[in-house]
Amino acid sequence: MYYEGPDAISIYIGRYDSDSVIYSFLTKLPEVVQDTVKLRVRIQGAATAVDRRINLVATDGTTAVENRDYILSEITFPAGATEILYPVVLLRSPNIREESKRLYVKIDPNNFFMEGALGLEIGNTLSIPYFKIIFNDNLSEPIWWGYLAFEIGSFSVTKLQFIISVYGEDYNFEGLFFPIVYEGITYMSPTPEVGNLPLRLRTALMKYELANGPLIDEFGNRITF
Repeated sequence: MYYEGPDAISIYIGRYDSDSVIYSFLTKLPEVVQDTVKLRVRIQGAATAVDRRINLVATDGTTAVENRDYILSEITFPAGATEILYPVVLLRSPNIREESKRLYVKIDPNNFFMEGALGLEIGNTLSIPYFKIIFNDNLSEPIWWGYLAFEIGSFSVTKLQFIISVYGEDYNFEGLFFPIVYEGITYMSPTPEVGNLPLRLRTALMKYELANGPLIDEFGNRITF
């Protein structure tokens, strides 16, 4: 697609990508107080030989509060560049523990740029009017915790966050057990990783404590495995 007219920028995504993301701090350790979602922003037009400034702004539908729940900063669009990653900073405020917050962000026009045209662009990408971020810090005991209670002990938010920091956000803990049927009754049988889990967690916790001291949960108890 060939673009003519004033310099413009737009948020863009892949043609088959989502125009939204759901983010939760629940998998992060307590010392993590902010995180960043990076949005792809591109010029509709040619690059220039000078730096220019851009910003994104919250739009209709946003329930999060700026500088309490998130930060949108003016940044530099470097000379010679045609696209950049814009950092949307999410803050771990107490308010997102109570309910999920919505942040809908769009281009904020200024002296350098106007909002770009919407729709299909080069390389099967799509310019969108705004990007939706839903974020929270809510947490409850997962179903699989009961299966692993002997190995990992009683539930706490901090302990769960630490376990996920070791195994990764996408680890399938329910997959550590598989159903078997005996005399008409279904039982959950463990995989070999269940036996390895306490040792792996104790080793990771030892490294954490050497660097940070004891890990204390929200009840004032020291985390152990």
